[in-house]
Amino acid sequence: MRYSFNRFIVRPVKGILFFMFLAIIGTVSTSFQNPTKVSMKMEAKSLNKGKAMVINAEIYYQFDQGRMLTRYLPPLDYLFFTNNKGEAKIYYPKTNEVYTKQSSEFDSEKGLLYFFLSNKLSDLGMKDMGFTITDTRFEEKLMITTWFPPAQLLNFCSKVELVHESYHPIYIAYFDSKGKVFRKIFYYDYTSYAQFSMPTKVVELDYHAQGDSVVNKITYSDIRVGEKANSNYFNYKIPINARAKD
Repeated sequence: MRYSFNRFIVRPVKGILFFMFLAIIGTVSTSFQNPTKVSMKMEAKSLNKGKAMVINAEIYYQFDQGRMLTRYLPPLDYLFFTNNKGEAKIYYPKTNEVYTKQSSEFDSEKGLLYFFLSNKLSDLGMKDMGFTITDTRFEEKLMITTWFPPAQLLNFCSKVELVHESYHPIYIAYFDSKGKVFRKIFYYDYTSYAQFSMPTKVVELDYHAQGDSVVNKITYSDIRVGEKANSNYFNYKIPINARAKD
């Protein structure tokens, strides 16, 4: 049995489908304007249909290699590798098994952490994803921008609203083709470093057509940058005798 990470909801799946649920945490890419290494702890809490779940992980990123390792702690107990070439691997130390996948969905410049660690605070990567800005308005201390999606997303997304306060994104809402909000994300408790600022708490609300909703709360802690990010996991390599699995 293997476990998937689908918006922080764990459920058994088979084979390579596992990968499609891991892109949520995102990755960061090589940038000489950023520190060589960043590490942090992550706690993800999910509430779905009255069931609560908590997942803990450690994240280790090397900017000079465009490589990120996420170590999911027990009871999950596996390692998730990705890089800026869209390559991904899942390794189970107990069974010495490894799953491999390559897809544009694992592009290391499409994830949450990339946008914050690369200081893409003005648009959270909207331009990079093909969105175009259509409106900007101000309400007291808030700046609200509206973004029109690229053609390939129009079937399920009609627009996105992004809200900034003091130059920091604090809220983003996604609207479906009928103009209803189907996803909200709140960013708060920012912490700043010499090279970047990032929220230490993220709350996601996903609304389903059946009227159900899923609430995810992500907390980042123990963020270490540069020389302070010191761990053997930065140099961790999957054993060459690991059994390849489909």
